[in-house]
Amino acid sequence: NNQNNNYQNNNNESNNQNNHNNNSDTNEIELGSVFRSTLIEGIGNAIFAIGPKINDKLYLLLYPLLAKLADVRSVAQSAWATLERICKVCKCYNSIEQMLEQNADYLTDAVCSQLKYLQLHPELPKILYAILSHITIAAWPLIRDTLNNVCDAMERCSLNSNENFVLTIDFLSVLHAMLLAIERLINQLLNTSTNTSTNTSTNTS
Repeated sequence: NNQNNNYQNNNNESNNQNNHNNNSDTNEIELGSVFRSTLIEGIGNAIFAIGPKINDKLYLLLYPLLAKLADVRSVAQSAWATLERICKVCKCYNSIEQMLEQNADYLTDAVCSQLKYLQLHPELPKILYAILSHITIAAWPLIRDTLNNVCDAMERCSLNSNENFVLTIDFLSVLHAMLLAIERLINQLLNTSTNTSTNTSTNTS
């Protein structure tokens, strides 16, 4: 009986320790999210204070903020709000989508540079999907050039025996994100075409 009691006590202590560790991990994650959100909001306040001049340095801010759209919800919301403030402050963009279109070349360079070292940027598929979820067909060069780079990188990976299987899976994740974005753009075009045809028929009648 004493042995059973000791065994049960040890199990209880172990469970309590595990619960304490889990709570600590959860608190650290929440604190990290709060810190990132606060930092992003601070960037938004600084941009508001600087004014339209920030447009000259937009390339330094755009990709890091877009990357946060793939973060947890609270951080993504702060990043989106800051991107909206940039649009208002710069006074040369009517929407975030237009801002992405006009900076597609820079975004392509940023994405493709990380594709070369995808093993160091495992979050890239999520970031790319977040970016592509907010572009229109006008930013097609971003998809086209990125797709070409992904295919080239996958070919190099297949020829290099030193590359591991996990890296190939990462590339496939990037391709999946791009295919979802392409599907969304095709649906946009089809809907636009349908609406145009309907309006034309109505006007003719």
